[in-house]
Amino acid sequence: MNNANRPRSNSVTSIKDYLKRKREKTVTEDYRVATTNETSLKHKKTRRNIREGDLNNTMMEDLKLMIQTLTADVHKGFQDNNSEIKKLKEDIEKREQQWREEKLELTQKLNLLEIKLQKQDTIIEKLENQLEIQEKNKKIHNIIIKGLQLPNNNLETNIETFLNQELNTEVNVTEAFKVGKKSDSMVIVAKLKSRTQKQLILTNKNKLKGKSVYIENDLTKAELEIQSILRQHANEELKKGRKAKIAYQKLYVDNELYIWNKKQKQLIKQINFTPTKN
Repeated sequence: MNNANRPRSNSVTSIKDYLKRKREKTVTEDYRVATTNETSLKHKKTRRNIREGDLNNTMMEDLKLMIQTLTADVHKGFQDNNSEIKKLKEDIEKREQQWREEKLELTQKLNLLEIKLQKQDTIIEKLENQLEIQEKNKKIHNIIIKGLQLPNNNLETNIETFLNQELNTEVNVTEAFKVGKKSDSMVIVAKLKSRTQKQLILTNKNKLKGKSVYIENDLTKAELEIQSILRQHANEELKKGRKAKIAYQKLYVDNELYIWNKKQKQLIKQINFTPTKN
């Protein structure tokens, strides 16, 4: 019995072994195939990753190079701009310095010219004053008589007689001559012996009030211009209804006195003036 069943037992064992080996082979084959596929996938993925990495590296290098190039260009542009700005600034500073020097030179020239003009004005003023003094000295004894009709013969004697009769003043006329051609505008210039006699006549000339004869001081050209200005002011005040009277370089307006200032060339009101009561 036991012997009869022994071959069957061996057969069963063999079949089991066969199936086991086949299963192991199949598993091994499947594992190998799977392993091979996995390895292939890994290689493909690795190759793809390598290619992508190379591409990324290339792009990064290009981008880096581009950034470096742009940075260099920008830096060069800044340097060029800085150089141009620096040069422009230097040119501006140079021109400003040149302008300052030219302005200083011009100012100095103007100052020198102004000094020269002031000196010339001073010299001219001195000369004018000297001429004024000389002219005034020549006229220091002279009086002007307007509206007096006298013959040309013995003119000095006739003037003395007229002054003695009309002003009750005895004077000596050393020289006399007529100015003007028309009789109605005839002016007589009479030279007296002294300033005292001249002043005496000017003091008493108001005795001729109401007559057509007028006696005035023989003034220089500058003095005549001043008196003309005073007459204009007096006429303006008269038009305003005020009382106005002129004297030698003086203007009386109502109870006010104005005196001509030679330096300022204008009338100056006298604050402390007290009018004389008539």
